[in-house]
Amino acid sequence: AHRRWRAEGAWQLPIHRRGVLVPDFLGTGRRLLFGIHSLDGHYNDNPFCAVDMDARPPAVVATWPEAYPSEQLWRAGYRTRGQLAEVGYYGGGRFCLWVTNHDNTKAKAQRRSILSFMAVQLSSELHLLEHQPSNYMLPLSSRHFPADIIM
Repeated sequence: AHRRWRAEGAWQLPIHRRGVLVPDFLGTGRRLLFGIHSLDGHYNDNPFCAVDMDARPPAVVATWPEAYPSEQLWRAGYRTRGQLAEVGYYGGGRFCLWVTNHDNTKAKAQRRSILSFMAVQLSSELHLLEHQPSNYMLPLSSRHFPADIIM
């Protein structure tokens, strides 16, 4: 089979960067694309969302702002590295979102990276069943290596 790119319409998908397509979400027959909603240029505030890929143009059908992984760190004064959260799908309605932040150390040579994760589980009706944050501070020696490529 030859796989080729083709244009489906003159619209853009309503997510930033990469999304995860789930062709039959939890046996519902719905083709959903999960990612970070492209609301505006300040994408650190944009929510995790689901896009109905059978609609023309594709439409956002649910958003979960509380599932963004760095919210607690930003309130504590930690800085984002200007990167958008990434999304991974593990099946069964379970997702992992992650983003890289910096600690609030003033001296650049002493600054450490912090990975923020959010485990998310959704129901077949797209209700947020659970979200659990985790943060990991990387060793100082890891500061020169990008930590946003995990999978």
